[in-house]
Amino acid sequence: MKYDDIFLKNLMAEGKSILKEQVELDARKKALAQQKNDYIKAYFDKFGIEDLRTLPMSHNIFISYADFFIRENENGKISWIARGKRTTIKDGQVTFGHAVEEFWQGQWEALPEGIQKLTIEQAKENSKSGFPMSPAIFRGVDFSAPAYILYENDDGFQLVWRKAGTAYINRMSGSASSNSGLQILYAKKHESSRQYNEEARKAWSNISDAYNQATGKNAQYSTTHAYLVEGGRLSVGLLEKEEAKIDLIFGGGITQSIIEKLKIQQANKTKNKKVLKGGEEVKESVSEDNPLKHPNVQPGKLKL
Repeated sequence: MKYDDIFLKNLMAEGKSILKEQVELDARKKALAQQKNDYIKAYFDKFGIEDLRTLPMSHNIFISYADFFIRENENGKISWIARGKRTTIKDGQVTFGHAVEEFWQGQWEALPEGIQKLTIEQAKENSKSGFPMSPAIFRGVDFSAPAYILYENDDGFQLVWRKAGTAYINRMSGSASSNSGLQILYAKKHESSRQYNEEARKAWSNISDAYNQATGKNAQYSTTHAYLVEGGRLSVGLLEKEEAKIDLIFGGGITQSIIEKLKIQQANKTKNKKVLKGGEEVKESVSEDNPLKHPNVQPGKLKL
């Protein structure tokens, strides 16, 4: 090949031609992306859904800030697929995760209308616990998960239920397991740590004999927590099983009052799920004053 001025002119011309084609291609890609976005918007407008920053997958799981793609399955059916970060709702709180989720048009269309139109704020309200919450970090101890405050006595001791988790329990132990179970926490606030410890010791003296009798331990006062029961999950069955211990420490009838609140909480969550799935709406929530008397559609394989 002869590398002369004619070769250089041809080389330059080819480069300019490629750049021109690239500009045209970029413009086509931009127009195609806009057409896709217009289609996605029009699709959800048919269902009365305007805000696509979150897309519900179930009553408590969402995809946040999803990207939409158009795909074809093995049967030749073309549909959209949404891909975004998993967002979970629990006890009225939102957890923005890092896991990437994919949700297909067929899966979304199989959802009940109540879930299709569900917002994060509605999901937060539906998932609120009937019990107040104690934070995961209590008096410098990281238990990894928040706790349900089942009962608090006049002295400031709380009976709480906490799930298991892995956390940095303290600076000396490093990473360790935090067991699930019923805990007793001293939650009263005082102006200084010294006053806190003094008042907590006085309060502990009021329940220490009952605690030792109920657990078979000879426990000394702890400024962080004491376990009443370890393991298992919070349920009516567990509370009934431990009723004698709880009532011995906190007073007769306390366990049954907790059980009634737990039943109310479960009834309200069941009602909310029923409404979302298209069941008959219950206008009034169950309360202490008003006591008790999603499809998994698998997408087809992609044709690449």
